[in-house]
Amino acid sequence: MKKINIVIADAAVSLAPENWLSDPKISRYQKKYKRLPLVDASDHQHLLDKIPREDRLDRPDILHFGLLTLLGYQQLNPDKFDIYFTCTYGKFKVASGTRLPRSQKRFYGILENLLQGKVNPYIMSGSIDLNRPSIVFSSDAGDKSMEDDTLVKLGEIENIEGIENFVFGGFAVGDYKTKFDNAKYYSLHDEPMELWTALSLFASNLLT
Repeated sequence: MKKINIVIADAAVSLAPENWLSDPKISRYQKKYKRLPLVDASDHQHLLDKIPREDRLDRPDILHFGLLTLLGYQQLNPDKFDIYFTCTYGKFKVASGTRLPRSQKRFYGILENLLQGKVNPYIMSGSIDLNRPSIVFSSDAGDKSMEDDTLVKLGEIENIEGIENFVFGGFAVGDYKTKFDNAKYYSLHDEPMELWTALSLFASNLLT
């Protein structure tokens, strides 16, 4: 199988908005580190109460765990796939062989700098075309009124040789915000799974 792209799409990551600087915790962080913090559900719940859950970009931990999972498999299969993630700030490619910190605090610092435009040699803007042939994994694709798309198990997917992108959602609740013009929707299991579990199942079945 040719090299493919594994994409964590619509990652629930965002920098704290400027109007949050009136909050003492946000203000102290900005003064100490000279950057805005990532919005984090565990730290900023008091600022998120008025935002609908499906609109919150407050789970950078999901992206962190997902990237760690993929990078672990990539060490075993360095020539089989590239890693991308997308968010409201753009599309990013993670260089093969990157060793991300296990510490969430350190990873958040890397991501904060990246989203504020600082150059990173290991995570860079990516030119991936999500309108190329793609398989998008979703636990509720059958509820999207997509007439031609069917939920099947991984082992039932046929003719994957022409597929370039394998897409997984990086959000905690809600649905994909990205529209995929050349995609089929599949599930890996009857029940919803955490992102890192789905990535591990996919990688172990298809890539090892």
